[in-house]
Amino acid sequence: MTMAIVTNGIYLAGGFRPAYNAKINDGLLDLVIVKDSGSFKFLSSLIDIKMEDHSDKQNIIYEQAKTISIRSLDREVTVSIDGEPIGNLPASFYIHKRILNVLR
Repeated sequence: MTMAIVTNGIYLAGGFRPAYNAKINDGLLDLVIVKDSGSFKFLSSLIDIKMEDHSDKQNIIYEQAKTISIRSLDREVTVSIDGEPIGNLPASFYIHKRILNVLR
């Protein structure tokens, strides 16, 4: 894969919407994967994602799951959260229910 995005909401990076079906309260994480591709295919994939046109694309996978685990078989891959590198794969993602209390 060239890139994987794990998110719980629709937006990231100033209005970029890679997970068009994401709902913050559905108990699911959204996973968008751009398959292994060259630089021009990757740019084309980013445009498709930006235009929310990746439902039938062969080089983009969009899935939802309760937990997501990612590992690399052959190289070191950096994991970034909110644009900040936090370490390397393997990484697991899951939702903590009712971990944040919001007061009205």
